[in-house]
Amino acid sequence: MQKIITGIDVGSFGVKTVIAEVSESSPYPRVIGVGQAKSSGVRNGIIVELDEVIQSIKNAVATAQRASGVVVQEAFVSYGGAGLQELHSNSKLHIARTEAEISYQDLDELKHLARQKLRESLVNREVLHSVRVKTFLNDEEVFTDPVGMMGSKLQAEYFFITAIKQHVQDLKTAIEEVGIEVVEVVATPIATSLVALNKQYTIPGCALIDIGAQSTMVTVFEEDNPILLKTFPVGSANVTHDLALNLQIPITQAEQLKMGSLTDAQYSSKKINDIISARYRDIFKLIQEYLKENKKAGLLPAGVILIGGGALSETALTVAKQVLKIPVQKAQSKTKFTFPPTILPAYGLCVYGSQIDSGYSLKNGVIRPLLSFVKKFIPYLP
Repeated sequence: MQKIITGIDVGSFGVKTVIAEVSESSPYPRVIGVGQAKSSGVRNGIIVELDEVIQSIKNAVATAQRASGVVVQEAFVSYGGAGLQELHSNSKLHIARTEAEISYQDLDELKHLARQKLRESLVNREVLHSVRVKTFLNDEEVFTDPVGMMGSKLQAEYFFITAIKQHVQDLKTAIEEVGIEVVEVVATPIATSLVALNKQYTIPGCALIDIGAQSTMVTVFEEDNPILLKTFPVGSANVTHDLALNLQIPITQAEQLKMGSLTDAQYSSKKINDIISARYRDIFKLIQEYLKENKKAGLLPAGVILIGGGALSETALTVAKQVLKIPVQKAQSKTKFTFPPTILPAYGLCVYGSQIDSGYSLKNGVIRPLLSFVKKFIPYLP
């Protein structure tokens, strides 16, 4: 039976829909339909005009449905932008049973205790993902799943990715108004990481930087886990605004200049590049300060991977290298499929969804290596 997965990425600049078919012979579903529409009613990743967003989603979904011949009934949906926030917590559990063998129930209790410590921080917020980044058994760190091991004291450090509850509800409402059931809301950087990163990046340490229209998200990975996340309320639209103000030209013309699709003899290429560079320098300085605060500046061996509409600019790549002083590259799909970088989050949602399915139904072992990474973000897979 054909298994179809749909991912819908609602951003400040555009809505992207990817419809894909799951294959038991590949860890990556095959794309059969893509739809994009200009996003209206979204600011910094947050819905401010529900009716406008609904229409944008309808347009993107309709295009993908026509291309695939599939009617979308359910979808995985991304959440990004200003509402994302990291929280850190730890917990300790004493095992009082005679046979002190660690169980999945113990891990559930450990996570519950860590979350309980965050009660005040979670007022009006919702946990999208919880990741156990470090585990200790009898005061010694263990680097594998401790289930089945013997011990009397279990400790862990947790990384939580949270979102504002009302914003998540607004997003679900917009999707459901189109007649589509929301299977799960997934943090955008988690979805993107599934197709833009691999263990060569996530184990030694890297930063995934998503430069959107109105916000820039930074997610740091280390030892195959996300450990830091920060959203800055500035993005590529600010570059456009800087060009419009400094050159006193219309926004549409400024956008064309930024993307290099328009040259204007009235302004030197140096002046245009200086304006663009100045804004990107400000963005990457904010990121560098954040990395310094968390003792990661210059200490990410796998460097930086840039994604998002703002990362299409060669100037962004150049300035990032100058400011961050570590290797920087643009994100590319690690699958056999080739996508524009702006489509990767929506396709990542399809990969995420296909791995949930594989956890229950695919028994041939082909997808297991990727599933082991995805599992840490899914609360209901053992």
